[in-house]
Amino acid sequence: MQIEPIRQRLRALGAKPAHEQAVLKAWTRGWSLDHCHRDPTQFFPAAVRLALPELAEDLANLARVQSEHPSADGSARLLVTLRDGQAVETVRLPRDGVCVSTQVGCAVGCVFCMTGRSGLLRQVGSAEIIAQVVLARQQQTLRRVVFMGMGEPAHNLDNVMDAIELLGTLGDIGHKNLVFSTVGDPRVFERLPRGPVKPALALSLHPPVPTCVSHCFRVRRELIPLSSWKPVSGMRGPPAIRSSISGPCSKASTTPTKNWRVSKRCSPASTP
Repeated sequence: MQIEPIRQRLRALGAKPAHEQAVLKAWTRGWSLDHCHRDPTQFFPAAVRLALPELAEDLANLARVQSEHPSADGSARLLVTLRDGQAVETVRLPRDGVCVSTQVGCAVGCVFCMTGRSGLLRQVGSAEIIAQVVLARQQQTLRRVVFMGMGEPAHNLDNVMDAIELLGTLGDIGHKNLVFSTVGDPRVFERLPRGPVKPALALSLHPPVPTCVSHCFRVRRELIPLSSWKPVSGMRGPPAIRSSISGPCSKASTTPTKNWRVSKRCSPASTP
């Protein structure tokens, strides 16, 4: 399910832009849908107000926690069931973060990732992405959302960007605390800077060996068979990586409109 049908549902009930924004703001922040700065009986049209309990139930059904698996590092993996019975993993992270899934399955086929073994089953809608954030927000303070769970966000760009826009505006998540992770689909570099909310970018480089390009490409193809992006040497002009990187699983964390910041964090051996 996407966010737009929710907007259309509210408008059909007579909601004005202020009412629509109030409901979406309350939802993304994990509040009751009638939460607003005024008396709800005075603020919302009667038809909208009477429909809010049913809408709240429908939104809650978008994603429900089936089981929770805490870790010693303070994170917790949530097995989340979507409305059609498909399941994804959402991970509550230490320091007020959450990692959300953007696809059921994945078509990239990274050899180190369990998700890719099933292939792509379906896209996760923008409303379902928000629903994962809401689940985490109902359990903890949330200041950071990482699109690094099941699936390749670049292969579900419309839904992911819609979710990012809502979270970066009414959802009150700082733009740099919205982290779009990708294996390097070229469409990402074109799309992210054009959006009203410009998230940070985490790029999985894997073996960026600038002194041995052919080896680098070969190893990357083995690790990520369906990635079309070439590592560091394939980048020309800004934004450019201006630091040396080493290690088998490096990532460059970037903001599309500024110089890239490089970190040497390693991806887990098995991604959700």
